[in-house]
Amino acid sequence: PLSENGDQRLATFSPDATKVAFMRDNNLFIKDLKTNEEIQFTHDGKWNHVINGAPDWVYEEEFGFAQGFYWSPDSKKIAFYRFDESNVKEFNMQMTEGLYMQDYKFKYPKAGEDNSIVEIFVYDMESGKTTKMNTGEETDIYFPRIKWTQNPNVLAIQRLNRHQNHLEILTANAATGETSVKPAMGPILLPGTTYTVYAGVLLVIVFLSLIIFTISKSSKIIRFFKNIIIARRYKKNYKKSLAMLKKLGKNSQNISYKEFAEELQKIMRSYFAFRFSDRIYNLATAEIVGWFNSVYNLILPEQAEQAIHLFYEIMLRCDFLRFSGNSVSGGEFQKGEGDELIQKASKIMELIEKGSSNA
Repeated sequence: PLSENGDQRLATFSPDATKVAFMRDNNLFIKDLKTNEEIQFTHDGKWNHVINGAPDWVYEEEFGFAQGFYWSPDSKKIAFYRFDESNVKEFNMQMTEGLYMQDYKFKYPKAGEDNSIVEIFVYDMESGKTTKMNTGEETDIYFPRIKWTQNPNVLAIQRLNRHQNHLEILTANAATGETSVKPAMGPILLPGTTYTVYAGVLLVIVFLSLIIFTISKSSKIIRFFKNIIIARRYKKNYKKSLAMLKKLGKNSQNISYKEFAEELQKIMRSYFAFRFSDRIYNLATAEIVGWFNSVYNLILPEQAEQAIHLFYEIMLRCDFLRFSGNSVSGGEFQKGEGDELIQKASKIMELIEKGSSNA
């Protein structure tokens, strides 16, 4: 066993692994593993009165730790909590052991009642001296955590008021016990820097953020005006195509029905090529109908359904007029058919413009 002198609790190796600190009967001890010497450095521990090196009920339950002593980084000192719970009221529990109930009494402060008076000490092994850290005059207060800094002579202590709405960090000189208050959320400065440098970095970040914001907004603005220009071009193409259809209708009496059909197909192909930015001039009728199906989703469904059927009728009829010959039944214009084909072509363009602008 670690010690022949009684039970041990919370045994903890020193950082250099040459010693072990532990608690027994509310007091703290150190066992030197090289010399096998056991040193007791607190002597006032007593059940339900004083605890050295372990938390009372409040700290264990509310702050969530079970050990209250800590080795310094150089293995030469131990910082520890001391809880004086003499004025804390007792709570009685009935424990069942054997045939009869046994009373178990322990210190249990309820809301608004007296808490333990808590103090922080540092034991120096080299000098054998125990020094109390100056944590202030207020005793109705909490110390949720203590922790050694990288400097083995400086201990950090968290100090929290009982309302638990104001936290401070104390840095304590382990040799003298003197402390100073550090803001818990103070500004962090890298070594060798000043507030001017940080202000400059902040301004650069703000400036870059403004540039990014402006670029993102400007791209939307550019896209907006670009869409306006495209819409105007589409409208101009639409009007130009309607004018060509009107001209074809007036000139239909002076040209053959084959020339009429060929010219009508050219106008339709030209309109579609510009409107959908695609090269379809040399597509056969079957190919161009298939192509039209591929741009179907660019037009609202209702308008697209009507337009595709009219387009299919016009293109097939024009092909029949161009290539069937006079001997085939229906291979010539029927009465008023030219005007009807032009009206259908105009209707197709109208449906596409309407469907696209509302999409």
